[in-house]
Amino acid sequence: MSNNTVDAVQGDASGEALELSPRIDLRDVHGEISQDNTDKDIAQNIWEEFVRYKKIIDESGRFINYPAKEYYLQGIPSPRQVIAWRKLINMMGAEKFCKLPFVLNYLENDDVLFEKQFTKRFGSSENLKDMKITFTCGYFWRLNDKRRLKMINFAADKLLKKGAKVEIWTQDNTLKSDFKKELDKSRNLAVKKNLRIHRVPYRIDMHYTLAKDLKNPKNSYLSMELIHTEAHDFRLETFVTFEDLENSGCNVDKFMKFLSSHQKPHLSRRLLSWRNIAHNYR
Repeated sequence: MSNNTVDAVQGDASGEALELSPRIDLRDVHGEISQDNTDKDIAQNIWEEFVRYKKIIDESGRFINYPAKEYYLQGIPSPRQVIAWRKLINMMGAEKFCKLPFVLNYLENDDVLFEKQFTKRFGSSENLKDMKITFTCGYFWRLNDKRRLKMINFAADKLLKKGAKVEIWTQDNTLKSDFKKELDKSRNLAVKKNLRIHRVPYRIDMHYTLAKDLKNPKNSYLSMELIHTEAHDFRLETFVTFEDLENSGCNVDKFMKFLSSHQKPHLSRRLLSWRNIAHNYR
């Protein structure tokens, strides 16, 4: 991570910091324990950078000034993203969060954790009318053409054509036209009606994908992308079912309300963001 991250965060320590485990449970895209030592080392480095950055934020004051454009161009997470993740971890409990399975995602290949997990859980079903899929993301894998096309086709063929509703919140102003190219191949109007793409003019603090089973909510699950410290190579992701959240004592409704609040943040949060200020709430 750039040293600018440290220089930009100023203020006195306030509030009680959450202690995070120094190590994580790394899995492969199929959910099996990873045996790749290189992957383990890379994932561990990403995790340690996240823990280090969180500690900086924990020790900062109530409001944090930061160079938003520079952070964006270098792929550095904004303080707002760290603050949001701290809130999420607090809602789950630090110990329970650290025990979640993590997966190292190499952006140069076309393996997408959500696609693998969804296929494993629901791929055999031909009727997904009781499913709603919500992508809350940055640019919907735009940096990798092969991965992006794969996920557009997956959404079209494996979700929309089977009756699922798909909603996407993104900063990408080209996604609607790219989807249109694929969906125009289908004469099924319901397929197009079941897709909603919301383009937002700000950096989204929490990136996640929700597969919600409207008929049996406990089957719903989340795939979440930990904030990253570089722009183009790796992501560290984790996933959890609603049933697991409930069993851990987490209030699922409050948890999801918090996550969805990052799709369209409150006006006060957006005003601070436009002034390159993060509110370091506890």
